[in-house]
Amino acid sequence: NNRNAVGERNISPNNVNSLTIKYVIPTDNSVSATPVTFNNNVYFPDWAGFLYSVDAKTGTINWKFKLSEKYLPQPADPQVICRDTFAIYPTEKIIVLGTQNSLNGGGGFVLAITLQGELIWRTLIDDHPFAIITQSPTIYNGGVFIGVSSTEEGAAAFSPDYVCCTFQGSFAKLDLRTGEILWKTLMLPDNHGKPGLYSGNSVWGSAPAIDPSKGLVYIATGNNYEVPPDIVDCVKSAKTKEEMFKCHDPKNYFNAILALDINNGDVIWAVITSPFDSWTVSCMPGVPNPENCPEPAGPDYDFAQAPLLVKACNKPGCPLLAIATAKSGVTWAINAATGEIFWSVESGPGWIGGGSMFGSATDGKRYFVAQSNSHKDNYIFEKPSRNSPPSTKGGAMVAIDVLTGKILWQTANPTNAELVAPVSYANGVVWFGSKDDNGHLYALNANTGDILFDFVTGGTVACGPSI
Repeated sequence: NNRNAVGERNISPNNVNSLTIKYVIPTDNSVSATPVTFNNNVYFPDWAGFLYSVDAKTGTINWKFKLSEKYLPQPADPQVICRDTFAIYPTEKIIVLGTQNSLNGGGGFVLAITLQGELIWRTLIDDHPFAIITQSPTIYNGGVFIGVSSTEEGAAAFSPDYVCCTFQGSFAKLDLRTGEILWKTLMLPDNHGKPGLYSGNSVWGSAPAIDPSKGLVYIATGNNYEVPPDIVDCVKSAKTKEEMFKCHDPKNYFNAILALDINNGDVIWAVITSPFDSWTVSCMPGVPNPENCPEPAGPDYDFAQAPLLVKACNKPGCPLLAIATAKSGVTWAINAATGEIFWSVESGPGWIGGGSMFGSATDGKRYFVAQSNSHKDNYIFEKPSRNSPPSTKGGAMVAIDVLTGKILWQTANPTNAELVAPVSYANGVVWFGSKDDNGHLYALNANTGDILFDFVTGGTVACGPSI
């Protein structure tokens, strides 16, 4: 999931500013998933609940199907959507995706369909009414690896008389050909469906990374919604962050980067990056159910992206690193074999909307991350790029040295808007989209951070480009 188009050689820093529109595909609503290209076709979902196959050369729609009408048990909620990037298994020509329900509930499904859009199998991976799939699947060696998230945070805030909370984040492996759940690992101690215990810890961003040589899959997790009363008491009485860390059950994998065994789902190691973080949407001002905000409330500093895997350097003895940036704005590099922290760096301001959100990229030497700065803090740069201002109250692109964790350059978003879209990299060019109303898409020189190309899409960009 390095978001690096390794084979791309046509678009470079020398010619990227000559790009022009080839065609525009009409959709029924916004598109936030990165499109997938295969066999000269483009596949993606939209927020109206449609799935698309489009001819990559002409922009002609090959097929378009409503998710709730064609693929789910009937009657189905028409508001069900897919927001993850499809995974395509080329040999068997299978597309795998997940579903996101509305606050009407319905549980989370994983689907396999043909390249022609016909259903192969459908698996209810979690029957909690607010379970959803927002993580993009990874297919490896006959297995589908995917995490489970939820909208229970929102239900806690907006559903009348809702008793919070019972959802349990998990990560699972399914059989690619049948959809059978081969294993499913909870990210917290089992609450057996009872509120007032451990809940939350969604697995919800980008796609799991796999190291075949070690037989490990790497993910990152979200925050707790609730923790048991004795844990709350312990946290309240703790005098230091170190004491807070010790309050939790060691299997409460919140705000964590983890490695799991791909064969059985056992947790091999976990790095928990926050001392405490219980939070729901009820903690936002003005919501109908403020009583479902935990006390104390955490900062909501979970991970909205899975770690990517990259070697620290090309010399013997350099470890493979699992790197991800949290909504705290802190980037973490973990030794992928041992779980030891290799380095961490505050790469931008944190807040509920980031920090960093839906995916970073690497060229093997540098780690490229979009910092959203959703709180509009005065973000002062350590290494502003040549044409960037020295600070911003908007988002910024950041390049970090993979070996040392040092910031190489920082480039402010010229629109001063947030950056929530995943980053993409190819052939010396870093791509990012802006959340401003006009929807700027920018291309940067990966070496310097200089802006090479600026295209106005006409609508907010929350989607990373496919190159």
